[in-house]
Amino acid sequence: MGYLKLFVKILLAFCIQLSVAANQHESDNWLLIDVALVDLKSGSVTQDSSIWISNGKIEAINPNKVPKEINRFSGGGRFVIPGLSEMHAHIPNNPEYTDRVLKLFIAHGVTNIRGMLGHPSHLALREQLNSGNKLGPYLVTSGPSINGNSVQSPQQAIKKITQQVKAGYDFHKIHPGLSKESYRAVTETASNLGSLWGGHISTDVGIVDTVKAGQATIDHLDGFIEELAVRNGGEIANRGFFGFSLAHQVYDDSIAKLIAELKPYDYSVVPTETLMQNLAGSGSTDQLMKNPAHRWMPKSVVDGWKNSRDNFWSNPAITKQQADRFLQVRRILLNEFQKQGVPILLGSDAPQWFNVPGDSLHKELELMVESGLTPLQALQTGTHNIFAYYRRTHSVGIIKEGLRADLILLNKNPLESISNSRSIHAVVVAGQFLDRDLLDSLLANLE
Repeated sequence: MGYLKLFVKILLAFCIQLSVAANQHESDNWLLIDVALVDLKSGSVTQDSSIWISNGKIEAINPNKVPKEINRFSGGGRFVIPGLSEMHAHIPNNPEYTDRVLKLFIAHGVTNIRGMLGHPSHLALREQLNSGNKLGPYLVTSGPSINGNSVQSPQQAIKKITQQVKAGYDFHKIHPGLSKESYRAVTETASNLGSLWGGHISTDVGIVDTVKAGQATIDHLDGFIEELAVRNGGEIANRGFFGFSLAHQVYDDSIAKLIAELKPYDYSVVPTETLMQNLAGSGSTDQLMKNPAHRWMPKSVVDGWKNSRDNFWSNPAITKQQADRFLQVRRILLNEFQKQGVPILLGSDAPQWFNVPGDSLHKELELMVESGLTPLQALQTGTHNIFAYYRRTHSVGIIKEGLRADLILLNKNPLESISNSRSIHAVVVAGQFLDRDLLDSLLANLE
């Protein structure tokens, strides 16, 4: 019986590969007609729209003239938005697990990911993905971690950053533990070489000096609670997980003042609220374990998530009151970033702590709306804000002539309810049209 199941699984995987390959071959030049095009900059919807896709890119939007023999696919009046971006993703080094993660992203409409813990193997993977030769999202990858263990002097910092730029990594991932001198060497070297860096905050440096130094992204909202608490007399040595133990020392009215202080500087935030909610939310571990999306993940991974959360809550010093205040302060921060125009970039830190790739990004959108953002503002964090963040280095995040054709066809209008982002009828990735049947087959093969 086990051999029969294995044979069926292999056969199904082979059929999916053939279907995708055939789809790609037949759809190099095609026209998507009868769709409602959602403009996520203005919030307007244009009915009866069409998109001409050629060689993986958008040739024209609502073209006046197309070749007579061109293949036409009807969207049936469905809503079209750009593919979503996961700006804090992790790519495993195990090829089989990596393939699973990439397919899960695509099946949920995630067509661009920013890998936040680079590995030499990711450089070749990036070439395969970004050329459209491998099914998966467009990849922007960091180099291996820059942290207090890998970099213990300014000289090491200069060497590491220079090596990563020469190797071809897109940016540098910062983890905690860097001294002020080492962090300064990172920033100066990266700036001189025209490279970006983003990620965590080193305690010796702090959020204010990190932002002033030009760090492109502050992930997890790291360093903000710590800074706010210290200004109110808190001890950063007892900060806990991303300032968890200090949240009760943050005054609400001080949040807007800190963000206003940093407003002149060019930085973005990647909140990963899903990660924080999974860890500190009021739901039990057993409730989290009931997520049906877990059927697509290896059991060992899900069991590891469960153990991590159970270990966190086994600490008698951690209380529900602390957790509630921690999440409340983060919601206020998120609202204030939106109000003051600090760019928010969509990211959930998948696949970490109950974050199934793709599935968790839709939950991230829902949490943003629960925090006070409108559905339009939430969707912008994973589309228009991404395009603006990358500027000319990577052309992803919007639907525009000449850009890569990454689209989602939705059965329902996501501007009316953010949960409608899950009503995926089809995904277009690098010009490949993956309908619901093919997406369902792909997911079934991952169970």
